[in-house]
Amino acid sequence: MTEFREKGCHLLENAHAVLEQLVEEMRPRLPPMCFTHTYCSSFDEKMTEVLNLVDEQKAGLAPAFVMVDPFGVSGTPMSVLHRILKNPKSELYVSLMWDFIRRLMETPEYESPMDSLFGTPDWRSAISLGSAEAKREYLFDLFKKRLRDGGAQHVLHFDLWSGNRHVYSIFFATKHLKGCDLMKQSIWKVAPWGDYAFRGQRGEQLGFTDGMAEPNTLPLRGELQQKFGKEVWVPIGEVWAFMQSDATAFHSGQLKTLTLKPMEFEGLLEARKEGRRNRGQFPDGTEIRFL
Repeated sequence: MTEFREKGCHLLENAHAVLEQLVEEMRPRLPPMCFTHTYCSSFDEKMTEVLNLVDEQKAGLAPAFVMVDPFGVSGTPMSVLHRILKNPKSELYVSLMWDFIRRLMETPEYESPMDSLFGTPDWRSAISLGSAEAKREYLFDLFKKRLRDGGAQHVLHFDLWSGNRHVYSIFFATKHLKGCDLMKQSIWKVAPWGDYAFRGQRGEQLGFTDGMAEPNTLPLRGELQQKFGKEVWVPIGEVWAFMQSDATAFHSGQLKTLTLKPMEFEGLLEARKEGRRNRGQFPDGTEIRFL
């Protein structure tokens, strides 16, 4: 065990040295008032130190985008993630390596790290599930639930794939609709590139496909019809809020021009607003109903 810890410390020191080099290369391009600090420490130890200092000062954590990228299942306890989420302007971007979880979840010595990762022993219920896919779905739903238990109002889940291989999964937690929507827009911009592709929480591939100039938003039509029903007038603001939320992998920029406009011209929806002049436009105050 001592040898294992020494090897871990050596890897941490090497990673820190690489990080220092990368930051040093970036520093000349940073704005004048942008300052950087690097620390050779585990995430949970350093983040706990920072949060304890904030508590001692009876202050709140400054607006923070906290990216957590663990290797394996240790060092990212849910208790620390909850402490971050208590701050009203903090957001979490957490990656989980499913291969590690799948291989280690039935190993007795990893029960405690798994308890810490999920912040509950409920993850053990996944062991008795039949397929690896069923285990994965249960555990990822549990992880999202635990982030919401910590105060997140919106939790996005995306999977990064390389060909047919699932590399890792990303969970983004925020209290704000706009933050949720901006993250979705960012994911769509970078997926896919090269041999990589992002898939949404329902397994759909996100990004440009089959050489199309625009993403395929046909599945969004079904989502909107299912959410709002048919023959029911709905304020455009409610539809906009749905698009910003974690209830869909699509984002607000894909709503009006790419989805509602063609639906209206195809006779799949009606829109009304006093003084509305042009079909295919949906200004504030518009009401729509799906047919």
